[in-house]
Amino acid sequence: PPEDLPQPRARITALPPRVVDDCSELILDGSGSSGHGLRGAFVWSVTRTEPTLPAESLASLHQALALAATAASAFGGGWAQVLKIPSEALLAGTTYTFELTVTSFFDPSVSAAAERS
Repeated sequence: PPEDLPQPRARITALPPRVVDDCSELILDGSGSSGHGLRGAFVWSVTRTEPTLPAESLASLHQALALAATAASAFGGGWAQVLKIPSEALLAGTTYTFELTVTSFFDPSVSAAAERS
């Protein structure tokens, strides 16, 4: 590895940027992240919802995130920089806060996180 290792920086862009209608998927794009060594890990999660979702709805959303990450990994070389979350996985009138943690390929103990509501 290089002597001066780049520090990972996580960056999330959401499409659409604020409001998702009933027929559109939510796209979370972490491709603007840097310093991960091209093969660093991208881990997506939901850190908050407003209002707080019932456990069943939250479990369903986590399952949708896992499926989206698996699909993105299959086509993206092993890491999920861009996720597509189907509209049916999201509840109307709910604000979601997503987190992306990016880990360095060169040093797995070094990571950075970003949140997006």
